[in-house]
Amino acid sequence: MGTGERFGRPTRGRPLAKRCHEWNIRVENPEETLPRLAERCHQIPGMALPVLNKAHKRRSQLLTRAMVEKHTFDLDELSMRLNALASLVRCLEKLRRIVISAARARSGSRRTVLPAKDGTSKLEPACRGRTS
Repeated sequence: MGTGERFGRPTRGRPLAKRCHEWNIRVENPEETLPRLAERCHQIPGMALPVLNKAHKRRSQLLTRAMVEKHTFDLDELSMRLNALASLVRCLEKLRRIVISAARARSGSRRTVLPAKDGTSKLEPACRGRTS
C-alpha cells in the first residue's frame, strides 16, 4: 500500500486511530505517524485534536508526519519542566542516601529510623538483607 492509502485502523487502546477512522481522516504511514503523534501530545488524546482537526479540514483529509512535527503542543514546555523536576527528585534522593549513610556511620549502628512512605517513622535495617 502506498502513502496515505488507508485509514489508521481503530483498535482497543488506540484512540487516535479510532478518531481518524470516525472523521474519515487518512493517515500517511499510520505505523509511524500515529505513534509519533501520541508521543508529541504526551499520550493525551485531547491534545492531538488540533492536529486531527487540521487534517480533517484539508481537502485531502490526510494526516501526515510533517503536520505532526510542525504542530506546537502546549505540553512541550511542560514536558521540559517535568524532566527538570524529575532530575531534581533524583538529586534529592541521592542526597537523602548520603545523609542516611553519614548518620549510620556516625552512630555506628546498622539500624536507623527512616521516614516511611506514609509519613510516619519506622525502624529499618541499614543494610537490606541483613538483620542484627
